[in-house]
Amino acid sequence: MKNYEEDNNEEGEAAVDGYDVVVSKEKSGGPIMCGRGVTKKDLANTKETVHQSHVMTSNDMETIMSTLRKEIEEKNEKKDAELEQMRKEREVEKQKMDLILAK
Repeated sequence: MKNYEEDNNEEGEAAVDGYDVVVSKEKSGGPIMCGRGVTKKDLANTKETVHQSHVMTSNDMETIMSTLRKEIEEKNEKKDAELEQMRKEREVEKQKMDLILAK
């Protein structure tokens, strides 16, 4: 990721002290800027107002990641259960075929 603090910040100020900042410029056609290197100058250059929802703390990011991890684990467990059921069904079918062939 580009270091916006070195490239764009003459004063060396962080955009919001103590926060990881995520700013979306998708509507204005610009890049998405994120990380501690985003500066007040970068925020001022965006064409849209930066709403509170665009600024997330590390705890917010961790909550999001935790939720995503749980969802992925649940999906994986469901898939594993489905695969196990399919294996059992195949084993039953194989046993039936073996009985038919044994006759």
